[in-house]
Amino acid sequence: MKYLRQEEKKSPKTKAKRLLKIAVVFVLALIFLELWTVNRLSTYGDKIQGLKEAQARLELENQVLENVIAEESSLNALEKRATILGFGSVKTFQYLNSRNLASLR
Repeated sequence: MKYLRQEEKKSPKTKAKRLLKIAVVFVLALIFLELWTVNRLSTYGDKIQGLKEAQARLELENQVLENVIAEESSLNALEKRATILGFGSVKTFQYLNSRNLASLR
């Protein structure tokens, strides 16, 4: 009787069942890991897409602001602003004599 029990423990059927159970657990763990990874990638992909859209909006806003700066700093705009502030063109020139310069004294 004792001999039969020892043989049952060593039988290939029980080893195969045990290996099958381990393989099933391993496969289920891999499936779970794959599902978790796909979920994380889709979540991060959504965040990355939102960041790319924000970047495109900011680049467009930057371009608009650069255009406004270029328009405001043009010579025509500066001339109009100067006339509004009371500046005008020079009609008479006044030259300095070299005797009146402080660096020559």
